[in-house]
Amino acid sequence: MSWITYTLILAAFVVYLLRAGTKLLPGVKTWITATLFLIKILASFAVWGVYTYYYADRQYADIWKYFDDSKIIASALHDQPADYFKMVTGLGDQLDLADRYYTKMNHWHQKFENNLFNDSHTIIRYNALLMPISGGNYHIHSLVMCILSFIGCTALFRFFVHFLPQWKNALVMILFLMPSFVFWTSGVLKEGLMFLALGILFEQLFISKRPAWVRLLLVFIAACILALTKLYLLLIILIPLSLFVISQRIKRSSSILWMSGVGICIALAGGLHFAKSKYDPFSLLINKHNDFLNLSIGGTFMYNDTAVVYVDAAQHDAMRYPQAGICRISGPTPVLYWLHVKGFDDTLHTIHANDSVSYTIITDYPRAGSLLHEQPLHSSADVLLSIPAALNNATMRPYPWEARSVLLIPSALENLLLYAILIAALLFRKKITSQLLFFLCWFSITYLIVAGLTTPVLGALVRYKIAALPFLFSALFMLIDTERLPARIRRLLAA
Repeated sequence: MSWITYTLILAAFVVYLLRAGTKLLPGVKTWITATLFLIKILASFAVWGVYTYYYADRQYADIWKYFDDSKIIASALHDQPADYFKMVTGLGDQLDLADRYYTKMNHWHQKFENNLFNDSHTIIRYNALLMPISGGNYHIHSLVMCILSFIGCTALFRFFVHFLPQWKNALVMILFLMPSFVFWTSGVLKEGLMFLALGILFEQLFISKRPAWVRLLLVFIAACILALTKLYLLLIILIPLSLFVISQRIKRSSSILWMSGVGICIALAGGLHFAKSKYDPFSLLINKHNDFLNLSIGGTFMYNDTAVVYVDAAQHDAMRYPQAGICRISGPTPVLYWLHVKGFDDTLHTIHANDSVSYTIITDYPRAGSLLHEQPLHSSADVLLSIPAALNNATMRPYPWEARSVLLIPSALENLLLYAILIAALLFRKKITSQLLFFLCWFSITYLIVAGLTTPVLGALVRYKIAALPFLFSALFMLIDTERLPARIRRLLAA
């Protein structure tokens, strides 16, 4: 029955695309629009295949870990519909739900909490909301996400082509055919909702002809979706987007406006830092980086009545699991101990040889295969000094020779395209002071720096960087004098 539902939803949306004409993608034939969506559907099955067969450990697979947790919420629908409504919406008293539902989930609570919103809740609630319709069929959840992200990408296309009509074909390629971009926006992942929100936001702010109150309502909804999926992206985009809106309203170029915005950001960051606020951006970046690093280094933290124990990921074969959540260590195995009686102050390096002692697992993660480094950040100076490497990691890597996994190969090939366009922007550049260029550069570079600072794993970075790719490529397109390009390249990339 669920596959009938899948087929009906897919057929209905394809018919809508065929009847919409060129409204969704101006200047693009209708059958091409439908084909681009079907490519996205194929990509959704690729995501499913990669996380089902290639990365087969379900508890660490991004598409499955939140999907499985959502089943616990959905289980309340039949007997306790009020509980289901509270959990899906986040409204009402949540404290009484913890013991019955949240403690049974593996990923409702982050391993390392911070002062920002826990966005894992959003994708769990998304899955729980669709569970009554899907009957537990993951592919229906994936199909709906494909539809939402495709709508967002078409809205972004309309925004970009409004300002860059001569780059129409290149924009189609970037938004609908780049493998890593299509891949990461086609699974049951936060990126699909993120691009839905970005598309709505930019279309309604700059090119929509709807009544003002409708546009404001949609902008508010888009901002809420961003806050629930990628709060730090919303925070990064807020000031440059506001400046761009102002520049469009005053209808003139103003470098003073943008320099004032830079000054505001520096003053705000410095004020929060020296005031030792819990929202100090340096502290948030340091904590996020170090938490991600701890998870990426991997290993097993566990405890019993006398100690907290850590076993390195390299010694994972020594672990024995007599039951779920419980483990024993077969010796001799090097471990780290923190004893209760010593207040956890002393770190003891020892060899564990007693395989009859049981421990309760706190975290149990494998070592990330594409870890970039193992150096934690300690201070604001560390953050500032790490910016060049962070920008390079998020923009230029993986290099072609670093593509050693199935998820790195597409990104490495796309980087070759980025290098070529960057060279073209340098060789055939034109003088331009567009307000759009200022916005694109500010947002894409700032976002890539933050992604590079907080993500010490290349395999994760190729996913997180896609939020900036359309903006970065568009900025480079704006710098290229198309009249100076060779005719063959101009026909290929330009409209």
